Amino acid sequence: MIELFYSPICPFCPKAKEALLEVLEKVNQKIRLDEVNVLSLEGLKRAEKYEVMAVPTIIVNMRHKIVGVPTESRLLKIINHEIVKEQMEGDKK
Repeated sequence: MIELFYSPICPFCPKAKEALLEVLEKVNQKIRLDEVNVLSLEGLKRAEKYEVMAVPTIIVNMRHKIVGVPTESRLLKIINHEIVKEQMEGDKK
């Protein structure tokens, strides 16, 4: 699962979302994407849970936190790493 923490007034958040969506198109897996508006009460609570202090922030599988607009290569590397890790864990079962 990927969570994108954003604010509707943030000038960088649309760029982060665009980069994320482009990478998800390239990855041949179904990955759940949650967009979390930090200006909502629920979004603020989730941001506090993950100690999100700035937007945009992308969290991949509750393990990797990327603050700011990520490069495509960095996102791809993290997402592919998580896919391989999940496949290996599934093979052990």
